[in-house]
Amino acid sequence: MVPVLVAYGLDARVLDSGIGAALALKMCCAGINKGLLGLHTSMLLAATKSGADKVLMAKLAESQSQRVVKFSKGVLDMYPKAYRWVAETDEIASFLGSDSPAAEIFAGMGAFSSRWRTTAQARWHGSNVVGVARTASSRRQHQPLRCLEQRQL
Repeated sequence: MVPVLVAYGLDARVLDSGIGAALALKMCCAGINKGLLGLHTSMLLAATKSGADKVLMAKLAESQSQRVVKFSKGVLDMYPKAYRWVAETDEIASFLGSDSPAAEIFAGMGAFSSRWRTTAQARWHGSNVVGVARTASSRRQHQPLRCLEQRQL
């Protein structure tokens, strides 16, 4: 079955583990992706609030340029998907289990994304909001960094 799925372009792999391993893999990948993007976004918003956003982005562009490109795209892609973040981070927290301190990270991220989504809808709908530069992925390493730009929702 896997070769047929692969032939049609699906990234399918056989797991040698027991029942639940595929779900665990999916939840772990989602947790890593959403966790890193959520952490990046929360720190970028904190830097913006204190006026340190341009310096932060310049520093990250110097030391972690590939991450800046990835996170810049990820943050912009988050806008239309914000409504899903609360349920997805809560699902990751449930997967981790109530006895796991890591579950608290994702429960907090769910609360953060709920507040961010509510604020964005109430305050920013139809107006300009701060967004990470869309040009990050096409920028060459030696070009000047455009840290933040206004983005229409």
